[in-house]
Amino acid sequence: MSFISNLFEGIINFLGSLYPTFRNINNFIGTLLPALVVYQTVYFIIGLFWTRKFKPAKKKHKYGIVIAARNEEMVIGNLIDSIHKQDYPKDLLTIFVVADNCTDKTAQIAREKGCICYERFDDTRKTKGFALEYLFDRIEEDYGRLSFEGYFVFDADNLLKSDYISRMNDAFDSGEKMITSYRNIKNIDENWITLSFAVHWLRSIRHNHRARSVLRLATNIQGTGYLFASEVVANGWHYTSLTEDRGLTADAVAQGYRISYQDAAEFYDEQTPNWKVAYNQKLRWSKGLLINFKESGWKLFVNIIFGRKYAKVKWSKDNNFPFLREDQTFISELYNDNLFAEYTAHKPMETIKTAQEVDAIERDAKNSEVVADKMDAEDRQVYNQIIESLNYLILQNPTNEYLPTIVNNITKRVVDAILRKEYRFLPLGDVVAGVMFEGIDVTPEMESVRELVLSAFPEEREMNEGRGLA
Repeated sequence: MSFISNLFEGIINFLGSLYPTFRNINNFIGTLLPALVVYQTVYFIIGLFWTRKFKPAKKKHKYGIVIAARNEEMVIGNLIDSIHKQDYPKDLLTIFVVADNCTDKTAQIAREKGCICYERFDDTRKTKGFALEYLFDRIEEDYGRLSFEGYFVFDADNLLKSDYISRMNDAFDSGEKMITSYRNIKNIDENWITLSFAVHWLRSIRHNHRARSVLRLATNIQGTGYLFASEVVANGWHYTSLTEDRGLTADAVAQGYRISYQDAAEFYDEQTPNWKVAYNQKLRWSKGLLINFKESGWKLFVNIIFGRKYAKVKWSKDNNFPFLREDQTFISELYNDNLFAEYTAHKPMETIKTAQEVDAIERDAKNSEVVADKMDAEDRQVYNQIIESLNYLILQNPTNEYLPTIVNNITKRVVDAILRKEYRFLPLGDVVAGVMFEGIDVTPEMESVRELVLSAFPEEREMNEGRGLA
């Protein structure tokens, strides 16, 4: 008995000696965890009072609208009607529907209402992601995915406020590549389950989307009611898990895209009032999140630790023109002849200069740096607007062999024009036209590209009065 008593006494004394250590660990964790979530308080305050506001768009962009529907004959007609009632030019909107394993009149209704509808039957691959993959493949075959500047994604039971697309176009025209919007609930008063969903989406908006948009941080896409630039699907749609929206979000952030939020664009979504359906939906979402973390989690950690410098864009077919940044590094990179030729030659990503190689090029390209240093913030804004339009033009016309040469020449010459402040008195298209063929031998084939280039600068896209344009 004495041995057992001594043994227990020894164990108790040992555990007692560990108490100060574990107490310190407990205190550390108790201090760390609140510190890790204190940003939520900041988000709450910002989101309660502020959100990002976008200026009216200077250009009406061309969009495709994609809808994946399965046996949605009761609601899809209402969504299509709400799209037709938008205060946006109808000739710039094309509605694509994929009737996915439908046994009702979904496809018939979509076609009767003027949509382009494809029917898909596959008993093994049934997620919404697979339906979208099929739809974007058909769009590529029949129209070309890059023939549209951006794509909206909606569920068949959605309804759009009449100015929805116009407000989203404001955000897109500001330079944002991916935008989500204000999600309201159609059947909020049906029962406590739909009311709970409404509170959930309101919390996401107030505590996440609004604050992140103000701070210019990436938010997340949530299933429906979002817009992305066509470059995202240049190689097709490949998000086929249970939560395709979270997979898209993870890859976007890992690759340096900023998902923005447009509070002024409102749409209405329908939530299930059935507890069992809601439970299974949440369970499916949870499984999908784990799958997405396994596939993209490491990319997010690389982005957190190393930043966008090491993010490799894989979406664009041309892999990829340098996305616009407002700093001088972008101008130095693009202004260099050799580096710009790498981008415009449509080569694989591995042939594009690495960040270290760019640094070496910039060190050698003293003349380019001197020119870039002379450009103020206003100059860079004008330059970026011109280059953005030209880059997109090349993406739309990848087989035109004369376009890269002309764009390369414009890129070099337009800097001097901007430094001479010519853009203060002329529309951007006139500035581009003035330097387009400067210093090069013009062939009839090159001359034929003139109108194509100038089409990227319609008259309504002049700089505003604050930048001195007539």
